[in-house]
Amino acid sequence: MLWNVRSKARGIRMQLFDSLYYPNYRSYWLGSIAEHFGEYMELVALLWITNKITASPFLLTLVGSCRFLPMVFLSLPGGLAADWFNRCNLLIVSLLGSICLSVYLAVVYASGLVTVWHLIAISLLHGVAMSFNHPVRQSILPNLVESEHLINAISLETGSVLTSQAIAMPIAGCLIGSIGAASVFALRAALVLLTIWWLIPIRTASIPASPRRLTTWQDLSEAAHHMHANVLIFGLVALLFVPRLSTNVYTSLLPIFAVNILQIGPQGYGILQGAPGWGSLIAFVTLASFRKLRNRKPLVFGMAIITGILLAGFAESHWLIMSLSLLFLVGGLNTSIVILDTAMIQSIIPNNMRGKIMSLPEIIRGLGTAAALIFGAIGECTSTSFAILVLAGVCFFIPSSLFFLFPQRRNI
Repeated sequence: MLWNVRSKARGIRMQLFDSLYYPNYRSYWLGSIAEHFGEYMELVALLWITNKITASPFLLTLVGSCRFLPMVFLSLPGGLAADWFNRCNLLIVSLLGSICLSVYLAVVYASGLVTVWHLIAISLLHGVAMSFNHPVRQSILPNLVESEHLINAISLETGSVLTSQAIAMPIAGCLIGSIGAASVFALRAALVLLTIWWLIPIRTASIPASPRRLTTWQDLSEAAHHMHANVLIFGLVALLFVPRLSTNVYTSLLPIFAVNILQIGPQGYGILQGAPGWGSLIAFVTLASFRKLRNRKPLVFGMAIITGILLAGFAESHWLIMSLSLLFLVGGLNTSIVILDTAMIQSIIPNNMRGKIMSLPEIIRGLGTAAALIFGAIGECTSTSFAILVLAGVCFFIPSSLFFLFPQRRNI
């Protein structure tokens, strides 16, 4: 009996890491860990420096938002480029741009010449690079594994991102407190260079040209007609606004909470930034263990409503343990909302429209970052705690309204 249990456990572990048996995917996955590790470390340092220079809630949200705003306009061109050029080479080019930006920021900060405009410009340019990086990352996975292992490959990629977030952010806080923020930017550049080193050996098949049967306008019109016939898609896409908005707002404002409210310094600030990442990781592992989950729609709308309640508690918290616990739960719920909501959207759209309709969540992500500026302005005029309270009210109101607006909500 014990031997059978051990054999089953060994089998589960082998299935969990099936995609890593492909050399191309293994190199890609290791590179992904290095890239996202550096990305999250740099975000922590950028926000910490912005708060140190300005102590402005609005400028904090502006710097945080600039990393995603270009995706509203450039995600579609990035997706087209992923279909026109060699995906691995395009990914390497976008990473080379990120290296240049991180090295420049490290030099400017170490020389004492950095201003908030440097940080805004660097964030915007990083957003441009990400607008090409993200579509390539999503489209290259089917080129690295066989179709039967694609879901496993996507799951491992998601796990690598969440693990990087949970570990990298506290480390960044420790580095800022011990040897300075310039070291974080330099380390980010080194990690991206390591990513490129992992990507160079990857060989993928060339993308075959395929004739289009519809014009671009006809293609988009067909997708719009399908969405009009199934209005539930609008509700599910709109719901994604809640985790995207809330994540960007509280992440951008955490330096002020760390310094002015919790008084915990850069090390504690890094731990504070990492708490939602640990919640996201636990949520991901938990959801991955379920093959089927019934009544997903009431569950996901309920999670969004609870997120608003938890954010209200965080806004009023002056106790570190309580703040960490609330952020942990918010991170877990936001990740669960994104995973379950995306799965529901995928389940009700036809395959020939999946690419077009699934571009909407990326636009929502960019719009969520733009809307975050409103809460930065509220924090500028009043206080960061009040800004988070207003955010909590919005996060409570949107899912509550959407739940009753769409009569099909209980069918999935």
